[in-house]
Amino acid sequence: QGRNTYGTALILSSTADDWAFHGHLGARRNRNSVGERNNLHQISAALLYRAAEKLRLLADMGVTRQPDPGLGSDPVSLVLGLIYSPGKNVDLDLGWRSALNKAAVDRTLGAGITVRW
Repeated sequence: QGRNTYGTALILSSTADDWAFHGHLGARRNRNSVGERNNLHQISAALLYRAAEKLRLLADMGVTRQPDPGLGSDPVSLVLGLIYSPGKNVDLDLGWRSALNKAAVDRTLGAGITVRW
């Protein structure tokens, strides 16, 4: 829409030994002129397990508010993936997202790289 928008997120994390839990609550303003909802929210929870020194496995489930009020239910999806950290400041990841209801995209394969400095 070419309009400024704003949002907020609350992220909670906890770790214990080789396990980590992350929770996310988010809200954003969807300024639009096409009849979409103006207030959108997301919630997700992720569980990570350190399988080896440089390898983490993850599961993340989330729901996002459907912007189009005519489409019904909110999309719910599950992501399963792995994160390989070959160095202190580099992560390589691969993830598979699967829909848990008809409102979400059926399946998605994603890959990424994170570089910290």
